[in-house]
Order: sequence, then C-alpha cells, then structure tokens
Amino acid sequence: MSIRLNLSLVLCTAFLLCNASGLYAGDADGTLSLNKSLQAVADKCQQPEFKKYLTSLKGKLDTSKKSTDANFTKELENEAVSAVRVANDIAAIQYKKSDVSFAYYAVPPMSNIKRLTHTYPEDGKLSGSIRIVAAKGEFEPASFVIYPFADAGKVELKVSDLVGKNGKIPASAIDVKIIKIWYQAGTAWYSYYADKTGRELVPELLLNDENLVKVDFKSKDNYLRVDYPQPRGSEYVWISNPANIDLTFNDNTEPVRDAKTLQPLSLSTGEFKQIWLTFEAPKTAEGKYSGTISVTVDGKLQSAIPIEVMVLPFELPDPKTNYDLTREYYTSIFNHSGLSGDHSKKNGGGQAPCYTGGMEMAKKRLFNEYVNMRKHNVMYPQINSKMPGYEKMLPEIIDIYKRAGLKTDTIIGAVDANDWRYSGLPEVRNNPLEKQPDHP
Repeated sequence: MSIRLNLSLVLCTAFLLCNASGLYAGDADGTLSLNKSLQAVADKCQQPEFKKYLTSLKGKLDTSKKSTDANFTKELENEAVSAVRVANDIAAIQYKKSDVSFAYYAVPPMSNIKRLTHTYPEDGKLSGSIRIVAAKGEFEPASFVIYPFADAGKVELKVSDLVGKNGKIPASAIDVKIIKIWYQAGTAWYSYYADKTGRELVPELLLNDENLVKVDFKSKDNYLRVDYPQPRGSEYVWISNPANIDLTFNDNTEPVRDAKTLQPLSLSTGEFKQIWLTFEAPKTAEGKYSGTISVTVDGKLQSAIPIEVMVLPFELPDPKTNYDLTREYYTSIFNHSGLSGDHSKKNGGGQAPCYTGGMEMAKKRLFNEYVNMRKHNVMYPQINSKMPGYEKMLPEIIDIYKRAGLKTDTIIGAVDANDWRYSGLPEVRNNPLEKQPDHP
C-alpha cells in the first residue's frame, strides 16, 4: 500500500470521526455546533419523551460552559453526541411510533468496543432482529443495547418459545443476562497485566440481578450485596480493596448469591444498557426458528424484539490441531475450581472447604462448574494444585471430573511443578538440569 493511499485513509477516517462526533472539540464552536444539532433533531423527533430529553440536553450544554470540571463536560458532550446520533438513526428509518419509551440496537456480542453508558453502538443495527446461528448442541451468544428515552424503574424482559417448521425450541434455551459495568484495575480491557494504581470502567459482569453489585462512579468503588438473615438483613460490602489490603470478608462463605432468573432492571434516560443472550441449541433441533423478547416498562407492554435462530444440521466435532486433523487439540482453561480454597485461612485455618454448606456443597459446586466447562467445549480444564489440602482431595476431584464428562486421557495440572518465576531465573535458564538449583 502506498504512502499516499495510507495518508488518504487516515484523513478520510479522521473526517468521518469528526462528523460522527458532531464536530465538537470541547470549545465554544464545538458546543455551538452540538447545540444546533440537538435543536435540529429535537424539532424532528416524533417521540415526546425523547424530544423532552433532547431539549433538556441542550440546556445542560449551555450550563456546562461555566463548569470547571473537564471530565463532567466531556461526559456530557459524549451523552449529547450519542443522543443526536440515535435521533438521526430513528429519523432515517422513519420510526414514527410515539408511544415507545426506548430504542434498541442489535450488536455483535464479541466486539472490541467497550460499551459504556454513553458509547454509541457504531456496529449496531437500530431495531434489528437478534440473529443467532449455531450447530446442534452448541452454545452461541447474542446481544443488544437498550437506549431509554426516560427513566424506568422496572423493566421486564421475557423470551418466548422459538417456533419453526421442525417444531419448537423452549424459551429456556435462551439465557438472558444484564451486563454490569463496574470498576477493575487501571489496564482492564486493554491488557492482561493489572495497573493497581488506577481503576477502569469495564462492561463484563453478567448478572441476573443487577443490584447484586453497586457501583459508586464518584469514588470508583464496587460494593457487593450480602443477604444476611434477619434481623441483620442485606448489606453492601466494599470489594474494591487493593491486593495488599486483606479484608476479612470471604465471598465464598458469606451469603452472596445472584438470583436464579433474570430480575427486573432499571433504565436511566439516555444511558445505554447492554443485554447478553446465550443460546443452547438443542441436539434435536434443525432449521430456522423465530421468537420474540417482550419488553414491559413500568407495567406497560412495549414493542417486542424479534429473534431469528438457525440451527445447522450437524454437531461440531471435537477440536483437532490445524496441522494434523487426526490429533487432539487440548482445550483447557486456568481456573480456581476445587474442593478446598485459598480463603481457608480467613475461616480459622485448616483444610476445610471454604464454601457455604460444607464439603457436600463444595462437591456439588465443583461438579456444576466442570459440567459448564464441558458444555463450552473445555474438555481438559486445569486441575488446580495450589489449593490447601489438594493432595488428599485429588481422588475425589478426579472422580467429579469424570462424572462431569471431562476427558482424563491427559490431565493438565494435578501435579505441582516449577512455576514461571523459577524457570526464568538466570541460574535455571542458563544451566543444564543437574546444575540447576532446587526449587524454593
């Protein structure tokens, strides 16, 4: 590719981004341009609640000129730009329903876009169908974002059965979760290595009950709800402690649990909220199926979101290597699953399992975790050899491993070995085995 063509692409991209953001740059001219855009889309808006919100944003932008808080001003401008773009999208498809209280975009579930409250879905389709293609027995994700025109205290989502020429797929085949935005270490989303000096908002936590975790956006802290028996009742516990601050709180033994099913969620005007769907294709299904997600906002039924599913006429084979299709590809994953936990010292020491309900509950939990891994084609999850009392529990772990349907022709983990810190020492790397020092 020539330098001239490269430069042309860069300039073209910069121009498009400027137009997409309303040509604002945080200065007087940029704010004026954004105000004009807000006024223009408000004049054309057919939805009363959205029109009211667009007009209020214009007033907020005028007031923000006096603000000395650069972060507040930038976030307000992002909010306004997203509102303008959504309004333009609605106008472009001539969406004239005046009684709806939200818009939605079908978006790719896997994306490099970090979807925060004011992140416009560049890769989304307004009012698009939720489309899923899966092989028999396969898990496939899908996603959409909701954009509310007004606050809503109780939003209920309900999936219908999926119907096709070859029969019906029950609604239970689609699991619906809310994606919670919360704070992680400073390099979250961008890097595997954590920057403990900062905190970054990340959309990653899948929940049935969005109120299980509360986020303080001013202090950048996360709080976990603990549902103690009465009379103590529910409390929120700070969980944003740095690694060097050891809290006495242990989420494995305390009464912490997400709801079993999706709970009603809340919406704030002009803030995108992402919803995650996981479809488990029945092995008996085949062909095209369709259904809906009904949306009820504060007791009022809204337009349904269509779902289209294609189940392919085959099951996926076990994965093989790309260089030899007769050789097994070992799908594994690092995990902390086990029958004794690294929090045992916080519970008086010893080798007791660190889960509420004792050893039987720990076994049940481990079995369910292994089954979940197997369903997602992780057939060789690592067996954690770092947990206290591991050696005594290994036969029990292997038994649960087999009952969950995992493969045991090769075991990954299980035997404690030298870690990467030891392997990287100069006296280890630069010497033959007989001259290497003993592992500490």
